[in-house]
Amino acid sequence: MKTLDQIESRTVIPGGTAAYIIFAPGSYVLGGNITVANSSGIVISVGNVTLDLNGFTISSTHPIGYGSGIDVGSGQALTNIRITNGHINSGSAYNPATKIFSSAGFGAGVYAGASSLNNLQIDHVTVTGVTLHGIYASNASVDHCRVNICGSVGILGGIVSECAAQNCVEEGILAESVSNSKGASVGSTVGADGVYAKTVSNSIGVADAGPGIAADIIMNSKGTSVSGYGITGKVVSYSYGSSTSGTAIYAGQSAIGCAVGTGAILVGTPSGKQLNTP
Repeated sequence: MKTLDQIESRTVIPGGTAAYIIFAPGSYVLGGNITVANSSGIVISVGNVTLDLNGFTISSTHPIGYGSGIDVGSGQALTNIRITNGHINSGSAYNPATKIFSSAGFGAGVYAGASSLNNLQIDHVTVTGVTLHGIYASNASVDHCRVNICGSVGILGGIVSECAAQNCVEEGILAESVSNSKGASVGSTVGADGVYAKTVSNSIGVADAGPGIAADIIMNSKGTSVSGYGITGKVVSYSYGSSTSGTAIYAGQSAIGCAVGTGAILVGTPSGKQLNTP
């Protein structure tokens, strides 16, 4: 008979108030909550790592905003990393009545800044109240994650699915491909999109100033904005757009089977044909 360690050998990361650095490949599991004051919570400095947060929470009490809940690579080219099953909680806050964002805690929830990272997967992770990015991982597969309140981008990834990001000062979700997800921006600039990607399907984008959804190809989705485009893209199909003071749907090439709430459908150049119904 084999012991549990022989079947699945995992290194336990103790909870507490000290940062933990992963130096060796392997499988790691968080054994308790981590709360830090002036550092990142966990740093992954090597590839071929699985990190199971085991339902626990990584928090920061920094008064302004410093470090990351989980820092991947610190600029190194790493391969084969998975982060799963837990929470990152920080101190930034957003007041929807005054539209004021205040910074504290971590600078980012999960930060994987090196563009040369390969085979990075982040799933079933929640991030709350960070100064900048919720999940920043340009080549990663990100699924079943949630971000609430961040001073920049909610989720930046390669392929994003089954995710939600809200109360983001810049883009809610920024990725190559977005599906079955929702991104919401509260930013006041025209570039603050709810969802921005190359392809978007079965998703919802909400924005105040920027487009609800902006992508090359948009399918079966809903985009709404107060003053920007509800939806803007090259090819838009079977989607719904609405804008309180702008264009509901702007399609550079075609809009097929679309519907609008407030605003019109504009196809082609800005001087092109406008349709009030699909």
